[in-house]
Amino acid sequence: MKKFNAFKVYLRGFSLLLSLVLVLSVIAYLRGGSARNFIDHQMSEFLGVQPPPHQPTQNFRLCKTRIESLEWANGARIYEDVSQAKPRWMSQDQGGKARELNSLEIEKWFGINCQVRVRVEKAVNIGCITPYLKIKFVGDEIDELQKARDSHFLTGTDYFKSTELDQSLEELYKLGDFDSPPPKDLKCL
Repeated sequence: MKKFNAFKVYLRGFSLLLSLVLVLSVIAYLRGGSARNFIDHQMSEFLGVQPPPHQPTQNFRLCKTRIESLEWANGARIYEDVSQAKPRWMSQDQGGKARELNSLEIEKWFGINCQVRVRVEKAVNIGCITPYLKIKFVGDEIDELQKARDSHFLTGTDYFKSTELDQSLEELYKLGDFDSPPPKDLKCL
């Protein structure tokens, strides 16, 4: 009589499970989708529910290189003043009134918010979209961020939705200690 070996039983079970995962992955690949979409579809059929729509997200880099200044469509801007021995962050409102900001807070904001999660969307029926923020990088490169309603943004050819970016830019505007509120009511040009 043979002796029972638990290790062999677990090894066989693990290899069967691994084989099942590989077969499902190959099926998903051959269908042109991902394994996750395939599994979501199979589980939704089994449970009798509609699978959630897939909304691809990706990281959006607000800071390609070091930012020199940010200027909102209403004329308010935050910029780094390098004319002194020690650089400092300043804000300037629409009237030209400048004030020194807490540079540590501004640098901290950049450290946290230079890369945000966005949901990529197709630019179909965008509707009203207006200039929102001009970002000037060290070296004179400029990016323009345009905004539509409901946290939808357009920069270059990228159209995406990001409440995270919207909230972080509002937070930065508050750090600028401006007299006027951030641009909210977007008017079509």
